[in-house]
Amino acid sequence: MKTIKCHKEYEDLVRELSGESDRKDTKSHDNIETRIFTNRYDLMLFAVSLGYNLNKKFSNADKKSETWEMIPSNTLARNESIIHQLNLIAVASSQKVEILDKKSNIIDQNTEEIQEIVESYLNGGLNQIKDWCSDIKDNHRSIIAGLKGLNIIEGINTDIEESEESDESDEILFT
Repeated sequence: MKTIKCHKEYEDLVRELSGESDRKDTKSHDNIETRIFTNRYDLMLFAVSLGYNLNKKFSNADKKSETWEMIPSNTLARNESIIHQLNLIAVASSQKVEILDKKSNIIDQNTEEIQEIVESYLNGGLNQIKDWCSDIKDNHRSIIAGLKGLNIIEGINTDIEESEESDESDEILFT
């Protein structure tokens, strides 16, 4: 699979939520205070799954010059598990198991289609996460509240006022 790209507008959000930074400037977000996901792969899988669940897709095709490399291809090549999970979403979305066919005459076409499906759902999921995180300053709770509001999860307390009074033992890290 090629490098996974998303719209450039999500770069700071990805860096903030994954706590990873590959740059050494003032916009570096490599800190525990904003990190929810242990790495970009976990955030990517969550965002792709969320986009799929909500059927929310935005293509990179119209924003070629405005994309950002979220997961490099050499990193994906070292983690077959991620590729398998992304392939499953592509099969579910396309309703075609043939999309995984590795025959030499169609492998490039299939890889391109999988890439487009994954990146479209990634952008859709990141768009939803960005909307949630702009409403509440606590990213942990805003994502949980968003998931709860869509009835994706139930029974988790997202009351901000109550959480400010509680101890830090209820911190949530998506891993």
